[in-house]
Amino acid sequence: MIGGGGGRDNNRDGGGISFIAVILISLVVSVISQILVSTLSRYREFAADRGSAILTGAPEQLEAALLRISGTMQRIPSRDLREAQPLSALYFASPAKVVGGLFADHPTVEKRIERLQQLSQNMAAR
Repeated sequence: MIGGGGGRDNNRDGGGISFIAVILISLVVSVISQILVSTLSRYREFAADRGSAILTGAPEQLEAALLRISGTMQRIPSRDLREAQPLSALYFASPAKVVGGLFADHPTVEKRIERLQQLSQNMAAR
């Protein structure tokens, strides 16, 4: 009987390690899946821009629209008054800021305009 109780203690320790391993693996899978979803979203945004440029035949018009949108966005205050202070207990840094856009679900306007300019040059060369 004494030996049986000791076996249960060993199983508990093994179960705790297994639980921690499952949690860590789940976190890694979650981060990887978020990166993949964000990458797919950015790709789809580029594809939509490209498709629109091809359908309209005027990528420069889309570039102008993006420039207008980005100009309007710059007039909006860059700091949200509700933003938490960096030392606040509830402050969480944006993953997009921390990892340089790896988690961003949309490409920057600059990258979109750059791609449209490349497409415009390719269309002009044909």
